[in-house]
Amino acid sequence: HHLAHAAYACYSSPYENAACAVIDGYGEGGSISIYHYEHDKLKEVRLHKGPQSLGWLYEMITTLCGFDWFTGEEWKVMGLAPYGKIIPEAYQLIKELCRYENQRLHYPPVERIIAILRELEAFKRAPDSDPWTAADLAFTGQTCFAELTTAMLKDVEALKLSPNLVIGGGCGLNSSFNGTVTSTTGFSKLFVPSAPADDGNSIGAAM
Repeated sequence: HHLAHAAYACYSSPYENAACAVIDGYGEGGSISIYHYEHDKLKEVRLHKGPQSLGWLYEMITTLCGFDWFTGEEWKVMGLAPYGKIIPEAYQLIKELCRYENQRLHYPPVERIIAILRELEAFKRAPDSDPWTAADLAFTGQTCFAELTTAMLKDVEALKLSPNLVIGGGCGLNSSFNGTVTSTTGFSKLFVPSAPADDGNSIGAAM
């Protein structure tokens, strides 16, 4: 699954070499895979094993904002985010729910995850309410996602695979975050294919 993401992203890029980060909801063994692309070949460098997932985190935020992640409404969260502001209590809960350190994502114990999700329910948009009421939660969730993903990409940068970065996987659809990558990391160039999520995987498999 992740190899198909990486193939489509790298083979459609303008680069001869690149670091490739597949940031996904799920894969065979984990949600994040790092590849080195060079001389038309892909080599897996690192797999973030386990169920921890930035894609799942964004799905959860999408649901709390009153949208349907299953039909691909994460874009509504990204679009609302610039109109909101941080909710400090929700920010702290989300940061506890998912953190990045020692080259991987970490979740707290299951009991604490359940407790955090129950506390986050207090911020959930009421059914049939105006979507604009979710702007603050959207901004808070987008901020947490951006901080976690930036920390992860800085670890990829430290591998010194290439000054070029390619992003594949469903989280590559977060164009708002993508626009910050070259200013918040040491990568000089970024390429994201036109269909980084699962709809591009058939092309990657063919490639």
